[in-house]
Amino acid sequence: MKRQEPMSRKRFLMTWVKRLSAVAAFVTAIACLWLVGFLAFVNGMQRQANPAIKADGIVVLTGGDARLSEAMNLLAQERGKRLLISGVDPVATDGDVKSLLADPNGLFECCVDLGRSATDTISNAEEASAWAGEHGYSSLIVVTANYHMPRSLLEFERAMPDVEIIAFPIQSDSVPVDGWWRRNGTRKFLASEFNKFVLAFVRARFLAAF
Repeated sequence: MKRQEPMSRKRFLMTWVKRLSAVAAFVTAIACLWLVGFLAFVNGMQRQANPAIKADGIVVLTGGDARLSEAMNLLAQERGKRLLISGVDPVATDGDVKSLLADPNGLFECCVDLGRSATDTISNAEEASAWAGEHGYSSLIVVTANYHMPRSLLEFERAMPDVEIIAFPIQSDSVPVDGWWRRNGTRKFLASEFNKFVLAFVRARFLAAF
C-alpha cells in the first residue's frame, strides 16, 4: 500500500492540474470574448449624427456634452414636433432649465416638456415611452453622448418595441472616442460603459425570453 501512495499523490496532483488548466482556459476564453466585444463596441460607436433625420418627437437625456443645445437645434429645425428633456433634477425649476437653453424662437414654452422621474437609462426609456404614448408618437430621435447611445438604444427599443428609435449621438469632449487607447481614464470609462451595456443586453434578452 505504501508503494502505491506516491502514485495516488501523483494522480491527485494531475487531477488538480487538469482542473486548474480547464479553469484557466475558460477564464482566458471569457477575457478574449470580452476584449473582442469591447473593441467592437468602441469601433462601432457613431462618430457623427445624421443631420437630416426627422421624427415625431425628440428625447434628450440630461448630461453634459452639449446635449441640450443640440436637441434644441433639432427642435428649431422642426426635426420633431416636441422635445422631452428626460431626467431633469426634481428640484430644478422650469426657469433653471430654460436658463441653460439657447431659445431665440421661444420654443421652450410651447414645445418642451420636462421629465423629472428618470434617474437612470432604464427609467429614461420608461419616461420617454409614457411621453410618446401620451402624444401618439411612432418615431423618436434620441439625443445622448455617443458612448451612451448603444445602451440607450437597447433600453428604448425594449421599452418601445413599436416605436422607431433614431440615434443622434453627441461627441463628448470629456470622453473623446478618437484615440481612446492612449488615455487611461478614457479606457477605463469606456470599459465601464461596455460592461453596463453587456448587463443591459443580458437583462433585455432574459426578459424577452419570459
